[in-house]
Amino acid sequence: MPQPPHGNSSEPAGPLQRTVRRARGQRARKTDAFHARSNGGRPARQQSVKIAVDLTQLVPGGENGGAKVMTLALLRAMSRLEPRWRFTLLMRASVWDELRPFAAENVSLMVVGRREQNSFPGVQRSGHVPSAWRQRARSARWLALPRAGHTWLLRRPRALPDWRQLAADAYFAPLAPPRFYHPRAPLVAVVHDLQHVDCRRFFATAERLARDMNLRMTRRRASLVICVSEFTRRRVVEHTGIERNRTCTIPIGFDPPSETDTDRDAEELLRAYGLARQAYLFFPANTWPHKNHLRLYQALAKYAAAAPQSKLQLVCTGADAGRRAELERAADSLGLTERVRQLGFVGPSDLQVLLRYSKALIFPSLYEGFGMPVLEAMHARVPVLCSHTTSLPEVAGDAALFLDPHAVDSIARAIARIDSEPDLAGQLIAAGQRRAAEHSTLDEMAAAYLDALSGVAATPTA
Repeated sequence: MPQPPHGNSSEPAGPLQRTVRRARGQRARKTDAFHARSNGGRPARQQSVKIAVDLTQLVPGGENGGAKVMTLALLRAMSRLEPRWRFTLLMRASVWDELRPFAAENVSLMVVGRREQNSFPGVQRSGHVPSAWRQRARSARWLALPRAGHTWLLRRPRALPDWRQLAADAYFAPLAPPRFYHPRAPLVAVVHDLQHVDCRRFFATAERLARDMNLRMTRRRASLVICVSEFTRRRVVEHTGIERNRTCTIPIGFDPPSETDTDRDAEELLRAYGLARQAYLFFPANTWPHKNHLRLYQALAKYAAAAPQSKLQLVCTGADAGRRAELERAADSLGLTERVRQLGFVGPSDLQVLLRYSKALIFPSLYEGFGMPVLEAMHARVPVLCSHTTSLPEVAGDAALFLDPHAVDSIARAIARIDSEPDLAGQLIAAGQRRAAEHSTLDEMAAAYLDALSGVAATPTA
């Protein structure tokens, strides 16, 4: 059986290897041209660009965390700001119902995946590559799927978009790693964090190695890597060795949702959850280990023991990552059965009410690539208590009460202060309003992404 070619082979280059080298050279020239234009001021955005958006990493519900919220908001804003552009969303059938509302005159949907060849009204279906080995040259020329250790060959038959039908000017992977790319089209990928590198203990060896392989493939193939914070950009450069001028930072922009609910509606919702205004701390986070639920429970138990007169509760929301039963047992063992409310995944409107009527947002996360809940709380005029690690000081500035997420005593002191110092909440709210105004809006973030995609796609290929 023929073996896949490797980049460091000493044999003479064949047609496939020459295609690879030519594409890499074109990618480098595109990146240099983009930065040359950017250094001289904002480049004029192209009037008509076709973008293939790789959303195959999306799963239903809240398991993608804040990255999904940011990605969907970004796509809505980009398609609205540039109606002349054409966006094709590459997606799995499992998220069809969620993404169907995105279909518009300049947004089309394409379902990809062997198991997802069902018929959906108004959606394109991908073609099928029947034999990767027999058609490796054609597959590599038209479309390639990343596989560990092999840059260009498809190791298994896959259902893939037909490049000639798609004809994209650029591929955009807002939830890296990318699953699709074309050697003649630039790839722009977004990296949200390097948690698998910096918090290795939270990942099984196989998952950690796979994530690192995906990151390094992104480094090799992307013309531009966009990071959501300077902290993440610094870690990407340090860990992968990517040239800094092939990276940039576009912080997450946010527009506060309109307050459509009345006070009566909010009161009814709080009663339904068994809560009262200003009587609970709010922690919106999936039950991933790095979110640090257990230390937060221990800190609340310590404060409750020191201040038995306080009736302060803790309300947690977020998708279950397989640890909810464990955390419920921990709360029971700490005597927090009546104080901790684990509500699971809730919809956006409920989430906003729960945040807005809380005493404070508490966010003792061990690791963040950005930290959207911090910014959301500031916009909602809610005091912020958060970790002093990773990207959170960059996001919060001087507008949060910082704590050490590794120290139960530090978390307990922060809880005690917000519950017992009447003036502290007002000071944090005022500082949070000033800090929120310094951050980008959603449209400003979307415009920065459009400029980046336009700049990278502008240089014609040979």
